[in-house]
Amino acid sequence: MKYIILGSGCIGGFIGSCLIQNDGEVLFIGRDRFCSNIEKSSGILIKDVTGWEYKISKDKFDYCHTNNIDERLFEEGDIIIISVKSRHTDSVAERIKPFLEYKRNITIISMQNGADNANRLRLHFPDLEIITGIFGSNVVWSYEHIKENDLDDDEDNKMIFHRTSTSPLYVQESKKDSHSNFVKLMDKLNDVKVVKNIEGVIYGKLLLNLHNAINAITGLTLKEE
Repeated sequence: MKYIILGSGCIGGFIGSCLIQNDGEVLFIGRDRFCSNIEKSSGILIKDVTGWEYKISKDKFDYCHTNNIDERLFEEGDIIIISVKSRHTDSVAERIKPFLEYKRNITIISMQNGADNANRLRLHFPDLEIITGIFGSNVVWSYEHIKENDLDDDEDNKMIFHRTSTSPLYVQESKKDSHSNFVKLMDKLNDVKVVKNIEGVIYGKLLLNLHNAINAITGLTLKEE
């Protein structure tokens, strides 16, 4: 199974890295920041607030700048995970539409904030399976120089995706083998819940996101409120 991460930011980068750690084949498609950091790093470090962390060497993954995508990149893809900002959903769909004209078996997972991204994608790809995923945790993305220990003079440049909170990864159900494989790989490092009614999860996450502004202004946590 091959996974294409279209939008390799915090969430896309973390999900793709988890798939690679569990032997998934992943192509990252990202913008300048992602590609430049990858080029000057020795790999990716993923870590979690619970304490686990894994280093992924640079030779285990493939990446491409968004300006350089073409049909060849999608020939062997089984699942496309779209994790761009909602305002870019339609432009990204138009960009890749010519490459998916004959890809009837591919599944697109909208791993985005917002309530209508999957429906907008269905307008662009009426013949493809479009499902929704909700990654409830927060992820921080950084680029750091890491020393293995205090006696080591050599610095190891790593791009780091750090999950700073714990919440399940919700994904809409599907009967495809590619979907089952995605859930199996992600569940090794994340609590994955497959749900039929994803709308309730979407709007619950939306309410939490809207509430972030109140927390920032008041300085109070949800529990304190």
